[in-house]
Amino acid sequence: MKLALSLPSTRWFVVHDDAWFRVVDPAVVDLLVSVLALESVDEYDLVEQPHQRGTVSATLDESAEPATVRFVFSESDGTELEPVDLPLDVRLLAHVEWLDQRFRDGWAPADLRLRLEGMDRMALRVYLPPVPGSSDKNLVIERLGDGQRTEVRLARDATTDIALVDGPFTGTRTFRLRCDPETISGSTDTRQLGFVVVDELVEAA
Repeated sequence: MKLALSLPSTRWFVVHDDAWFRVVDPAVVDLLVSVLALESVDEYDLVEQPHQRGTVSATLDESAEPATVRFVFSESDGTELEPVDLPLDVRLLAHVEWLDQRFRDGWAPADLRLRLEGMDRMALRVYLPPVPGSSDKNLVIERLGDGQRTEVRLARDATTDIALVDGPFTGTRTFRLRCDPETISGSTDTRQLGFVVVDELVEAA
């Protein structure tokens, strides 16, 4: 679950179960910003329009142990879904912001940037599909700001853990990940696809 700010319309959404739910009460935005990872999305840069399913409201229960934020999601026809309770935890301080959007089918672009904050360790678990005549490909990882650069081998038909953070740090870190785009025989897909993101492995600070 994360909070998305859609620009330039300045509309707020909670992204949950691969769908976007619009925040109807501006008064809860400050609460949501404090407990959810925030992602800014430029509507004109989206390759695919997100699935806008309905609306969401949120309330904070400080009497619970630990304190809990309750999310009530509603379908577009007003039907309420099962409430979702989010216990407040130090892990919520860990923030992964994809500056270049992943695609809804799990693929990440061949050239992407992401910003990290509030974590001691972080790795991406990725998958590279099999391709005849190729056993792997290289991924270049650059830490923007100080120019630190490493290369990782991505094996085909296997998952690879790409370590980005291996110790505590202050502030934010921004990374650029680049690799050759995939060649999909017989496909009309024009996207520059890099790899499939399976999971984000995060250990909060």
